[in-house]
Amino acid sequence: TVTTVVRVSRPAGNHRICHRQKVLDFFDQFQDQLVYGTDLMFFEGDDPSANRKLCCDVWRGHWKWFNTDATLSPAEVEGPVQGLALSQPLLQKVYYDNAVRFFPGLR
Repeated sequence: TVTTVVRVSRPAGNHRICHRQKVLDFFDQFQDQLVYGTDLMFFEGDDPSANRKLCCDVWRGHWKWFNTDATLSPAEVEGPVQGLALSQPLLQKVYYDNAVRFFPGLR
């Protein structure tokens, strides 16, 4: 088993994502191997309300990037980026189907 983590929200070196077609090709080529997740961390003593808000904000930003072709301005990158507008079948795999296949106990 090989685990690969692809960071989509913070490109290395904080460079603008300018090769949208390469990203789309990557998602298309590896759609059966990708699972959506975040690396958010929460600690004892954190404010639960603030944690919920952060989770929602991060998820909404990722959702807009994956699901729409809107022009976005994430704080983590320089300049605007265009959403990927991934197909619904591909999104179903990334958000759910692949996770259930990789981790059967999730069902």
